[in-house]
Amino acid sequence: LNIRPDGVYIDGTLGRAGHSREIAQRLTTGRLICIDRDMAAIDAAKERLAPWMDHVTLVHRNFAELGDVLREAGVAGADGMLFDLGVSSPQLDDASRGFCYMREALLELRDEVKDFMDIQIVAFPQYGILSYPKGKELLEDALKMGADAAGAIPHFEFTREYSVESLNICFDLAQKYNKLIDVHCDEIDDEASRGLETVATRAYETGMRDMVTASHTTAMHSYNNAYVIRLMRILKMSGMNFVANPCVNVHLGGRADTYPKRRSMTRVKELTAEGINVSFGYDDIFDPWNPLGNGNMRDPVFMGLYAGHMLGYDEICNSYKFVTTNAARTLHLGDAYGIKEGNAANFVVFDAKNWYDALNYDVSVLYSYRNGKLVAETKPKETTVHY
Repeated sequence: LNIRPDGVYIDGTLGRAGHSREIAQRLTTGRLICIDRDMAAIDAAKERLAPWMDHVTLVHRNFAELGDVLREAGVAGADGMLFDLGVSSPQLDDASRGFCYMREALLELRDEVKDFMDIQIVAFPQYGILSYPKGKELLEDALKMGADAAGAIPHFEFTREYSVESLNICFDLAQKYNKLIDVHCDEIDDEASRGLETVATRAYETGMRDMVTASHTTAMHSYNNAYVIRLMRILKMSGMNFVANPCVNVHLGGRADTYPKRRSMTRVKELTAEGINVSFGYDDIFDPWNPLGNGNMRDPVFMGLYAGHMLGYDEICNSYKFVTTNAARTLHLGDAYGIKEGNAANFVVFDAKNWYDALNYDVSVLYSYRNGKLVAETKPKETTVHY
């Protein structure tokens, strides 16, 4: 902003008041209106902006109500506006705020919703283990606190050497604390990204086998066939699992391509044909990476069948396994999963006579049961066609 000393300015996302402070100290006869829906931010700003409060108005509102705010302040317009969209550090650092993805917050959430769903928490090093300050220590702390799985992101490490060593660290910690492993593996269109071979080899050599999952593996879409033929040997020997995220992978993949443009979903059909366990997931329920997501597991199955050239009748009829039995193997649920005597009564009822129709017509889930208790119900819809 080119601040005029006598201008009127609006900070629509006050937060820690860093931007507001820079604006306020440049005003003489001007005015600054600071808006935040977080009362903690308003209270903190009273102290941080104290030297300039003659020119500052603090408003506890949502910036979506900006028109009302300006009318109530008697301001017809502004010389400049600033919006820093997102969440601020205090909202993430304080678990009691409900935004925190660190410390005990997720563990508490897992316990709070246990009557409705099972949650597995992955200690995921978003920026790498060795390429982020104290990455190894943070990963180990999360596992000590109760995370269910150790994570890694080898393709995001600074070097190939870091990539391999980060996976060694991940496996060592998972074995030390008896945890599952879920590696955010090779989610990139670069065929030179080959963390998967290391994950598979370590799963085989350590004997962790089906306790290990490689998620995404979109680079496999770009591998040359000669390399994949060799790679398949260790993938089968490893006994590990795969998770493809068709909606997100197709959306994010191929964005650096002109044409031809890659689909970027991993080789689901080939992996399945080799007897390797593959399941489908979402990766993101609803965010910029999945802007049309709604949590309905039918959608990744639908997208995956199209993107993976798996539209034969038998392939369609068996595709429910990607989000049921195959997914249960990936989550390491064991004999506790499935409809059989002695197991928990967890099941859904579709408004269709078979899975083919349920998928094709995107039918509703009529009933969802958890431990024998009805937790969700949808009334069948009625459609009338008028000729």
